[in-house]
Amino acid sequence: MSYHEPTTEDIRRMYLCMFIDSAQSERGEIFDRWMAEHDRLVAERAWAACVDHLEAVLGGEMKRAAHADNPYRKEQENNNA
Repeated sequence: MSYHEPTTEDIRRMYLCMFIDSAQSERGEIFDRWMAEHDRLVAERAWAACVDHLEAVLGGEMKRAAHADNPYRKEQENNNA
């Protein structure tokens, strides 16, 4: 038997199948919001890791500027709203 790695859509379908009720579309929206926040956090951390690496190579000024410009940081989203 071969291994099958589920896609995000597979996981979403399994999550929705756990709930057979009238709120299934709402639960789909909840899952989608959770997934979007997960992806944002991963991107924010990846950005920070890249900046840390660049600081090691280029110096501290780069880190301060790039950390301040992280487009994935939630506080910045709230400030721009």
